[in-house]
Amino acid sequence: MHVRKILQNVGRVVGALFTVFIIIPFAGCSGTASTTTTTTTSALTTLDGLPNATSPVVDATSGSLSALTTKAAATVGMILGTTTESSFTSSSSLAACEMFNQTKRNIASAIEGDLIQCYVAEIATANTISGVDIYDGDYHIFGLADSAGEAPDHVKFKVVKDSSGNITQFEMFACRSGSQEFYLNQTISNNTFTMSEKSIESGHGSHEFSVTGTVNSDGNFTGTKVLTESFSGGSSGNNFWGSSTLEQTTDNISLTGYNAGSFTDSQSSCTGSYSNIVAAEAQLLDGNASTENYDIALLALGDGAVKGSFSGTSNCSGDSGTWSDSGTEGWNGDTRVVDSTAAASYITAVSSATLPSASSSAPSIAFSGSEIYNCLGTEIAELAVNQQNLNTACESLNESHSWIDCWNATGGL
Repeated sequence: MHVRKILQNVGRVVGALFTVFIIIPFAGCSGTASTTTTTTTSALTTLDGLPNATSPVVDATSGSLSALTTKAAATVGMILGTTTESSFTSSSSLAACEMFNQTKRNIASAIEGDLIQCYVAEIATANTISGVDIYDGDYHIFGLADSAGEAPDHVKFKVVKDSSGNITQFEMFACRSGSQEFYLNQTISNNTFTMSEKSIESGHGSHEFSVTGTVNSDGNFTGTKVLTESFSGGSSGNNFWGSSTLEQTTDNISLTGYNAGSFTDSQSSCTGSYSNIVAAEAQLLDGNASTENYDIALLALGDGAVKGSFSGTSNCSGDSGTWSDSGTEGWNGDTRVVDSTAAASYITAVSSATLPSASSSAPSIAFSGSEIYNCLGTEIAELAVNQQNLNTACESLNESHSWIDCWNATGGL
């Protein structure tokens, strides 16, 4: 088996990992699946009015989605909700495809915390329990009855408010069979928003994510929102890990990160390793008309550029040795082809960027300090989980975040 084919399979395993991450915390949300974030104009006093990791970045002055600057001319771009592997061909830019992949993966991580928040908001609004005030600043514990065993079975959370009634903290833990799998903590202090979450699931890998930024009274970000992730996973000799930092404004996305791994071909027992490092910047297009009923799937990447370094080793027959490639490539966001003219400003921006170092081993992701929960405590109530509704609710979300095999789709470098 050639190295290219092995890495294609590894890429698909990466995609499967992030699918699992998204399914689990969605358990408590009813209705249809959506990457929609609803924002309100009221004070941040209820869970369903809190900011999300995927809440929009708006003009600090007008509060609108209008771009602060225009650096490129793409008008449609690569839409997050509809762009798939078939959207790229042998004439497409490999850099554009990889930037799209990395952006979707980072946002997929952001959605996980949003779905946990949806879960708790559902408890608060649809499962009111007599005598229980979930906004009293104390921890509350609930159980989940899921016959299919695909959802957490035990959750603990608290919501803290200030003297004015505004929420300043939302914290949650989730467990399965007595073992902690998830932690989420969101705080708002003087309009400074911070959210961190970790997911550690046996057999599926580990993942941690954080969001920082300034939010307004509508729960939207102003200025720059920063999203950071780390992940690791794999099995049967195919292991992968990586990290990235994404900075989002009203009209621009900058991303720096890497993914790396080791692989084994079960047929020939050959082994190898790889490392892909990128610094990228792209135009951000927003198909939403307003922040009401905001849909993250309508975001799109326009023109942009990637500075990258790609390397690896292999002892597989026919591909033995080492390989490396590096350089800068810009693209047209509407056509997805290499276009140094349309991407001129982005090429300039990334050309001077310092690429991060790729770790030679997976990051250590573990619950620590106040993140640790022993999964004990008396449950106030047990809520039923309808697995059929779960499958329906998560279907479109999972589909919209499928990993794209860019090397195969574009024909490589």
